[in-house]
Amino acid sequence: MTKQPIWKNKYDKMGVTAHELYMRQNQQCWLTVEVTADGSATIFCTDGEERARLCQMLNPTIECMQCAAAFMEQTIEHEINRGRPK
Repeated sequence: MTKQPIWKNKYDKMGVTAHELYMRQNQQCWLTVEVTADGSATIFCTDGEERARLCQMLNPTIECMQCAAAFMEQTIEHEINRGRPK
């Protein structure tokens, strides 16, 4: 019997594939926003080909939360600085 990869037991239980974990750990996915005509916004995680609504990710990893927090911080900083004179 061959030994499973180190990540397998831990991340299989979370429903995260090796490919997804690799993408997350190597920052090969990012957040993007889609704004509708009525002004509502939806945040998606994407790799440029596939995408998933951030709020519907069943098992975000620590890398996902770090990415989401950085995105929110940048958005807030942008809004704070938007009205300031240069």
